[in-house]
Amino acid sequence: RLRTTKPMIRAQPVRAFSTAPPFLWKVLHQVVPQHIPVTEPFPGVPEIKEVENIKPTKDITTLTNGVRVVSENSSSQVSSAGVFVQSGSAYEAADVRGSSHFLQHLGFHSTHSQSHFKVVRDLEKVGSTSSVQATRDTMIYTTESLRKYLPQTFGILADTFINPALEASDIKDVRAVVKAELSKASQDTQTTLETCIHSAAFSGSGLGADPLCPASLVDMITPDTIRQHMKNTYTANRIVISGSGVDHAQLVALANEHGFAEIDAGEAQPASSQYTGGETRLAASGASPVGVALAFKGAAWSEKSLVPLFVLQHILGGGASFSAGGPGKGMLSRIYERVLRYGWVQSAQCLNASYTNSGIFGITGIAEAGRGNEVASLLVDQLKALTIVTSEELQRAKNMAKGMILYNLESERTVYADQGCQMLVYGKLIPAKEVVAQIEALTAADVEAAAKELLASPLSLAVVGDSGTVPRYDVVQNALRRS
Repeated sequence: RLRTTKPMIRAQPVRAFSTAPPFLWKVLHQVVPQHIPVTEPFPGVPEIKEVENIKPTKDITTLTNGVRVVSENSSSQVSSAGVFVQSGSAYEAADVRGSSHFLQHLGFHSTHSQSHFKVVRDLEKVGSTSSVQATRDTMIYTTESLRKYLPQTFGILADTFINPALEASDIKDVRAVVKAELSKASQDTQTTLETCIHSAAFSGSGLGADPLCPASLVDMITPDTIRQHMKNTYTANRIVISGSGVDHAQLVALANEHGFAEIDAGEAQPASSQYTGGETRLAASGASPVGVALAFKGAAWSEKSLVPLFVLQHILGGGASFSAGGPGKGMLSRIYERVLRYGWVQSAQCLNASYTNSGIFGITGIAEAGRGNEVASLLVDQLKALTIVTSEELQRAKNMAKGMILYNLESERTVYADQGCQMLVYGKLIPAKEVVAQIEALTAADVEAAAKELLASPLSLAVVGDSGTVPRYDVVQNALRRS
């Protein structure tokens, strides 16, 4: 006769937690013989100390050489710190083209005082994260750690920014990574399309240059190439140090201690590239999808049309055809209702990019091969319709725009990034409530006027894939002008 019994857990004698083994799993399973009610403190867990409630405050200091330090202090126990530089592919001279792409992957590698292994090990010791991001007009070096470890992580950040070794072995490793990224990007129609529309809009130079290193130059990048680019652009007048969850006096002291005040002041910043308009086509064989982008001169960061175009972006919305929503897309946005409803459209979205002295605004669409003429016609119709905005869709877009700004600023990482970019562009901080007020004050007439000004600028056209099915530049331009 079989008899079943419930498994028994052998009780272990309770020992003082001060002498218990340092392994939490062992403590839980060998020392505690009974369940602890959730209303009682768990034995052996350090007492939680209440964090001081610090009202967020923003401060700005300029070092003796012109480097700007901006920060927001708060009760957060996580500190984010970063260095923002007005650099990137838009500021690359012909002889150093591709350097920014390499620098993105050389960050937090070997320095003159530390090996790559030691840099990584020291960051991992304190649980810090680090990254380098290269955009068309900005390089961003970032570290994030618990607040008490800020001195260590900022020291590493400063070392990798000011004293990179740029060893041949590191560049050889990065070269392989760059080649892999180029291969992957060439298979991404959306990425290629955005590169091509920038090239068409800015005549292939400045902001029109590809942020990725050209394939023909990957094997030609040397340590000297990168050093020359850093000498040209990594100057004090182009640098901003930004932090969130940090004490401002401490951040300024760290910046001075680690040599930021000793960086060369630099000369006046060169003018950014100018919008020209134009056409770029990149043909592809086979049954690859066709991508079409139509764009016009958008708003620079300091132009009054910046906010109206930001709201207009939310009126258009967009995204992938298989996605049911997402920030900025919206089930009731124009692109979702009027473009993505066609099964042969794979994706369509508004393109809105602002830079220091220029910008680009338009629509991109990707469709099945052979549908180039149809997708181009759909995009033309949406652009022509921008000059009429209903009160309902305007209010919806304004709510989405305000929500996106306020929601993003809940993140410490977004706060320090916003501070750094604002200081680079404006030389001051614009409070979120001021931007929200500008959005709330917009009328349909304001948005329609911005749309008319937009459409009056020269057209930029980019085609990727089955380019033979997309009409000529002059045909598309005439279609946009017809009422």
